[in-house]
Amino acid sequence: MAWLDICDAVLESSWQPVTVNGEAAYKAEIKISSEPHKKMEALYPFRYQLTSYFSTDLQRSILFERRKKTRKERHEIIRFDWDEKTTERYKRRKPQQAEAGFSGEVTEMFHFLGYAAADFRRSGKAGQKLLSNMLDRLSLLQAVRGQNFAVGDEMRFTIADGKKVLNYLVRVQTRGSLEQDNQQRDLFKVRFDAFTSGEWSGQPVHPAVFVWMTADERKIPVRFVIDYAMGNFVIQLKQGAQGQMAKTSPLVQRSPAH
Repeated sequence: MAWLDICDAVLESSWQPVTVNGEAAYKAEIKISSEPHKKMEALYPFRYQLTSYFSTDLQRSILFERRKKTRKERHEIIRFDWDEKTTERYKRRKPQQAEAGFSGEVTEMFHFLGYAAADFRRSGKAGQKLLSNMLDRLSLLQAVRGQNFAVGDEMRFTIADGKKVLNYLVRVQTRGSLEQDNQQRDLFKVRFDAFTSGEWSGQPVHPAVFVWMTADERKIPVRFVIDYAMGNFVIQLKQGAQGQMAKTSPLVQRSPAH
């Protein structure tokens, strides 16, 4: 089986709370870049960054930031307004397209993130209605890591990303050993299936995501696998750091169909 290294990714998660819009929150961030891989840079260079601030009870997202740079560059921020039970989506625009006059809370949000409010404009599309508990794609992983689970357990989470709402059925499939870096790791294998809003079964909206997590209180994700028709997409842990800021540097690889 042939493998092609296409990018490096760094996942950082902090369990030291910060204050966001007057609420205590944890932070998680993932950065993905093809820069270290010359073949991919020549073919299709890309940079992705996802940042999530979420409640310390692991139930609700507060802010979700998404940056994407390929041949085009996109930058947007999703604010979860739990008072109004809706999401607000802000996009970075050219200076002549930007707008002013945001509320104090929104201006404070941009200041917290280190941006000028005048560089963004609010999306004209209606926000998503928030349920009592709702996460984003990145805080979903952190919420699962924060659970105490055993083989056979099922968990249900609903996420919003500013465009659509998805239900994720998360199932703990197996527990076993996997050799990595010349050592055996005790790992849970966890399956993530996504369904359209209001559904918890049927045809998933994307292929299942399998995540291997360490079978300890930290539940560090050491391997991700997604099976596509063209082949496998694998993220493999390369290294990690101890401490309050758990940092992993996985290697992303792709194989041809087999």
